[in-house]
Amino acid sequence: MSRQPQSSPPQLECPSPPPRPTWPAVVGVLSIIWAMLGLTLLLSAATGKPFFPLQYMTRVNPDWQITAGAIRLFLHLMLLIGAICLLKRLAIAGPMHLVVAAVYLAVGGIDIAADSPFFLCLGPSSPADLRFVAAVAIGNLAGAIAYPIFLLIWFNRRKIKEDLRAMRR
Repeated sequence: MSRQPQSSPPQLECPSPPPRPTWPAVVGVLSIIWAMLGLTLLLSAATGKPFFPLQYMTRVNPDWQITAGAIRLFLHLMLLIGAICLLKRLAIAGPMHLVVAAVYLAVGGIDIAADSPFFLCLGPSSPADLRFVAAVAIGNLAGAIAYPIFLLIWFNRRKIKEDLRAMRR
């Protein structure tokens, strides 16, 4: 008698769920860092211990600085909350980031326009003045333009919108 090997029943493969995207953690952490940096700078200016010489604060329009500071405080808090929502994978995080980015671009544009006459009149009186002007220009470009534009582009991508729709409501 010859025995034929019994074949095992076919294994049914269960499709595994697609892997969770990692971008929410990366963008969430970047937004937390950005929000905390902004809150730190705002707090330092509000406590009278700014990271830049106080003599420059008195030359720029103080009414606009107070208004812009209050708006930025709200935006950085909203960005921090949006980043936490993104880390928790809540769908509201996308619209929160988009609103923050759009308003931050508007405030940053007004801020750059309001500060430009002062910086153009400052002139190269000393190397410290030049370093300050360069630091403010780089900060304005990065803060008022680069990160908000990144957020606007990122959260308007089709794949990201689909990921956001799949997140918890």
